[in-house]
Amino acid sequence: LNAANLTGFVPSNTLNSVPAGNLTGTMPFNVLPGGVETSGSALRVGSTGTTFALIQAGQAIMPSSSTTETNFTITFPQVFSSSPRILVSVANDPGFQGVNDIFATSISSNSATAFRVNVIRLDTTGGWSQQLRINWQAWQ
Repeated sequence: LNAANLTGFVPSNTLNSVPAGNLTGTMPFNVLPGGVETSGSALRVGSTGTTFALIQAGQAIMPSSSTTETNFTITFPQVFSSSPRILVSVANDPGFQGVNDIFATSISSNSATAFRVNVIRLDTTGGWSQQLRINWQAWQ
């Protein structure tokens, strides 16, 4: 979490209520119970939340396809230490607003460096001319 994105005050023994807007760069921090806690290089929201060592997200542009099904490999900007968990969604090309194209996605392979996303068009048996946006989030 980039400290520059924090707003308000961050109460902790380490920061001594320094206004978050005065923080720069990235740094480990702790917040009072029920908030964000860190332990070295991991982040956990709440006292029983999932611990995250690395979170990455992005948007890839998938080329058009002449077939109903295709796949596309996305490389992570930073290598994970092992295969992460991934969420994907597909969005229309901004030049094709208002179209009724329907797509589904799945992950067919996943490694510490990249993943492959499958895309299938559900509303017709043909391909598509738009360049789909593949939105993704990965974490470990």
